[in-house]
Amino acid sequence: QQLRQEIINSLPEVKGNLIKEIDISYSGFDANSAVTDVQNSGGRIAILAMSKSKVSQAVAIAKANQNNGFPLLLMGGDELYNADILRDGGDAIADIVLAVPWSFSPTDDFPKDALQSWKGRVSWRTATAYDATKALAETVSKNPDRTLVFQELTNGINLSDSTTNFNLFDQVPLVQAVKGNQGPKGSDYQFDPLK
Repeated sequence: QQLRQEIINSLPEVKGNLIKEIDISYSGFDANSAVTDVQNSGGRIAILAMSKSKVSQAVAIAKANQNNGFPLLLMGGDELYNADILRDGGDAIADIVLAVPWSFSPTDDFPKDALQSWKGRVSWRTATAYDATKALAETVSKNPDRTLVFQELTNGINLSDSTTNFNLFDQVPLVQAVKGNQGPKGSDYQFDPLK
């Protein structure tokens, strides 16, 4: 709901229009007719503002979109940044663009170490949890007083070696599903940063 509302609020800034909103939660949802309706209404982009539990619907939309003559550009949020969509979506999710708080970069030490340790790429959740743990450890090592730790964390901590090197409030990284061998087992796709 939050992503949906942010998109609607941002449309005037990019001179965009909301052409059609489709509720995927009802039992009679049909991805083929949903994609056709959007295309027939003049839509060029489909924003999949859905939760992680709706990956199967996102994949169904992507597959329906792939079978149409003029496919829509598919976009989504961080909830779709997971292995299931890469595995289940196959070629249908090629080029989907997602906005995420962090994205894998093979030149950064953390993702390289995580790739070796976990035998696959880690998500933004792992990276931000890693940073949060480092911030807590650094704060506690300076002063183990609970009140002071809380106060310092509330004020914000600058990490000397953070896995995230951007200001989330100024720019959000975009990733795109592309062919590659560093995705999850059973998938020919991986998410790479979109430059």
